Amino acid sequence: MSASPYREFHLIEELLQQLPHHRRQGGILKTGAGDDAAALHTLHSPVVTTDTQREGVHFQRAWLTGRQLGQKAAMVCLSDLAASYAAPQALFINLCLPENINQPYLLDIYRGFGDALDKCGGVLAGGNISSSRENDLAIDLFAIGEGYAPMPLRSNARPGELLCSSGYLGLARAGLHALMHGHHAPASLLEAFRAPRARFDAAPILHTAEVTTLMDISDGLQGDSEKIASASGVSIELHIAQEHLHPDLREYATQHHLDPIAMIAGGGEDYELLFTCSEQQLKSIRTKLPTVQVVGRILPRGAQPVIGAAGASFVHGVDWKP
Repeated sequence: MSASPYREFHLIEELLQQLPHHRRQGGILKTGAGDDAAALHTLHSPVVTTDTQREGVHFQRAWLTGRQLGQKAAMVCLSDLAASYAAPQALFINLCLPENINQPYLLDIYRGFGDALDKCGGVLAGGNISSSRENDLAIDLFAIGEGYAPMPLRSNARPGELLCSSGYLGLARAGLHALMHGHHAPASLLEAFRAPRARFDAAPILHTAEVTTLMDISDGLQGDSEKIASASGVSIELHIAQEHLHPDLREYATQHHLDPIAMIAGGGEDYELLFTCSEQQLKSIRTKLPTVQVVGRILPRGAQPVIGAAGASFVHGVDWKP
């Protein structure tokens, strides 16, 4: 069921006015948002990704302002380009709108898209709007990037390598827990859930260090480690220690009787970069990216793809070192 043509046309024009400098021609665009299709200039190494954000599945409108939702939705999609050694070029957005959404909130969503493009690069190249039979908002995104290096693969992990994260994990999960239960929480936890950042700052450092196994963490450390293990035909031994706990996560978990280790392992939506490297590569990476944490190691394939992935089997001490 589509919105009426008259309403849709004028709504699109009003939405596009929220980010005038993100619909410009030039760069990758021959013709921009507003026509039936976008004509793009040739890319040397195009990289394409898609994502979706569904109300009731990925978010609740009560948890985020429109601007926060727009920025998060775009960041989540663009994060895949960061993990693919690609620079954002064009973003396409489809909206499925419930009847109960108000126009100011919708305009704010587009301002959030603009915020993400300001931070990551690229332009809004087009999209579509339709109405929904349900009362849930849906945002579908399609992004095109220009690869600046061979794409890193989940299948490149080798026994003997270390498993690393570009930063602290579990903060978004704690932020989500606070929102779901109405708890007070430090701003760092709420922001980790509401305003994740695509790590375009870290990706070039990993490329320079010749990291070839890389992905962003969207489904939790355990789940995404399983993806690397399965693709590479290896096993991964996770080691999550007290040193991996952000102070705010530790405090929140203690206050609400939660297991912070489990939140790190299964939280998801961190959007830090998960990668494998040698000890020598790690030394080089840490000179430019001191937030890197070693969270496991790669082993020859065993009976299970991921070891130490549930409850008490995690290593809680700090004695394991690469």
